[in-house]
Amino acid sequence: KQWYQRRVRGGICYVNRAMIWPSKMDEIIPLSYNHMMHTLLAPIALVELLLYRHDYLSFPKGFLLCSSYAAGYVAWMHVVKAYGGIWAYPIFYRINAQQKQVFIGTIVAAMFVIFLCQHALHSLVHGSGDLGIKVTKRSATSPKGKARKVE
Repeated sequence: KQWYQRRVRGGICYVNRAMIWPSKMDEIIPLSYNHMMHTLLAPIALVELLLYRHDYLSFPKGFLLCSSYAAGYVAWMHVVKAYGGIWAYPIFYRINAQQKQVFIGTIVAAMFVIFLCQHALHSLVHGSGDLGIKVTKRSATSPKGKARKVE
């Protein structure tokens, strides 16, 4: 998500800064602080990826979770607009419905590409194979309180 957010925000700011961060906001939160908050996440995520092996969901389950997140996020943006009368991103005030569809579709596609890259990079750094999660639970019925695997 950090890579995704940084690329999208940077791309829109390059075209028109006011669509993401209006100049009047600089009086409240300095641009350097805002930039640091959004940029620092990417190197931290990369260092974490390189140093720690995580047990992720299998690829299909992870992809389904990523899809669910994307659908929920897009739905929530529209709920906020419907009930609050505001868009979460000022760029939506300047583009028509078809452009919104293309914009959202492109962002969701970019999110999936980043998911694929993260999965591939993690497999490359920490070894390939199933990254599925194995759950171990203690059961009251198991002999002598020993753990048994539940799959």
